[in-house]
Amino acid sequence: MPTNNFCAECVDDLCVDAALPALVLGSCDVDNDEGITEVFYTDQGHPVAGDPASAASWTTRLSNTSDGTGGSGNVANPIRHYEVYKGKKPQATLNYKKNQKGTGVRLQDSTRSITFKDEDDSDGKYEFYRNLQCNGNILLYYRSGKHFYGSNGSTGAGSGVGIKAVIKPVYEIDPESATMAHAWFVTIEWDAKCEEGRFEAPF
Repeated sequence: MPTNNFCAECVDDLCVDAALPALVLGSCDVDNDEGITEVFYTDQGHPVAGDPASAASWTTRLSNTSDGTGGSGNVANPIRHYEVYKGKKPQATLNYKKNQKGTGVRLQDSTRSITFKDEDDSDGKYEFYRNLQCNGNILLYYRSGKHFYGSNGSTGAGSGVGIKAVIKPVYEIDPESATMAHAWFVTIEWDAKCEEGRFEAPF
């Protein structure tokens, strides 16, 4: 069982007469030219409860300041969130294991990632990323266009499983940079067989 299991049931038995996936097309192609604009994450033990497509499943836990205790003024298991500029997800190279005849393959885990540059050089952001360097195991969701990504591909309660990932921020000071000299370069990385599911952004 992979750490991130977003695949529908994969049929590895070549003797099984499995139907290929259906394709339901609309009246026209849907173009999408959005980058990644926001990241959301919490600890790996507390995915979004309820239906992730409902704003109520998020709003009670969104907090960048809570200490996580659930006490006065602090929500338990907070979901941190912030906007990113020009976030991108490079295409993954999928790993397949072939049989000797070359007539069949089994999909294996592949590494996926999100990358972005953060030029906010405030002391608060500096300490934030510095602390994530040694405690970067997160449960990730991200926004691009009209969708949130990080579900298991189904809908309703329990479908917001999140992406078990590691956030890896590194700091650079480069006075010859075409943009700001001081910046954080952030990679969020995870392994999975299939792409994570997505759902309509709830807010």
